[in-house]
Amino acid sequence: MKQHLPLLASMEQISTILALHAIFPWEVPMQESEEGISAEERPEGARLLHDEAGNALLTARMVGDDIELDIQSTLIGQPPSSLSLMLQALGVNKTVYRLDAETLYDRVVSLYNAWVLLRNLKALPVEERVATAEKLIALSAEWHTLRMAQFELRLKSAQKTRIAVLEQLVNDPEWLGNALAQAVLNGEPRGSSMTLQLQGRDYPSELAVAQPLAAPVADGKPATRKVFGVQVGASMLPRATRIDPKIIAVLQSASVTGNEVRIVERLKPARYNKTADVLCELGGQWSTPKQPHVFDSCPRDALAQVVTTGELLRSKD
Repeated sequence: MKQHLPLLASMEQISTILALHAIFPWEVPMQESEEGISAEERPEGARLLHDEAGNALLTARMVGDDIELDIQSTLIGQPPSSLSLMLQALGVNKTVYRLDAETLYDRVVSLYNAWVLLRNLKALPVEERVATAEKLIALSAEWHTLRMAQFELRLKSAQKTRIAVLEQLVNDPEWLGNALAQAVLNGEPRGSSMTLQLQGRDYPSELAVAQPLAAPVADGKPATRKVFGVQVGASMLPRATRIDPKIIAVLQSASVTGNEVRIVERLKPARYNKTADVLCELGGQWSTPKQPHVFDSCPRDALAQVVTTGELLRSKD
């Protein structure tokens, strides 16, 4: 996610994402965009993207429940155009690419939602805009998980506590920062996850639920490609790593004092190392003199999120 948001923030127009919307048969074909890309429906039902000179860029056709993309090799090999960059962000890494249509559509929708959010935050400097969007998307995804558990009557006690924490968090002026006047967590799981009141606006903005998407796998390894010199995978929100319940139990019993976390249980080396790895992924650094993991700020919220969801976005994710 950190790698994709700066890319989206650099895009002035949403037309490329709308063009990708138009490759799906349930969407309306798009007339020529600001960048000269058009989508038309072929007699056999396929969708064709072409540039203003009429050169074919991409053909999409349904094969059962899958969508198959036939892409010009120039879009895969060279990344100067916004269309080629968006294809890379979606995980499309070969000239003939086939994937479940709804899965690919969810990825396009995630790009769309993230671009709209970044656009709403455009008054902020780029770095602050990306950081704000990142925290909102992460909170949106966590909140959706919690409200679905609540809606389906399977809420655990730790999740109830986490709900209270998040409801308090969105009312904290420091968390709202310079961009947000108000943030409201929506309880209905079938609608937007949050309603945002941006500074300087007299109308609210809805934050749609972000979709956690998995990177496509080729030859047993996640497909990646360099975008602006950064290695990226296939999704706006990488799939988190499940944490062993035994490690979760250790984290629950850990002692938190200020910015320091101490593992209080006596553990075998293997389990201790796995727990320490989680703390390091969360930003902790082992301090030999003090004997705890030391964080830059209070780690209670980060620990609570891991304990509640049982998942962690590691650096490799």
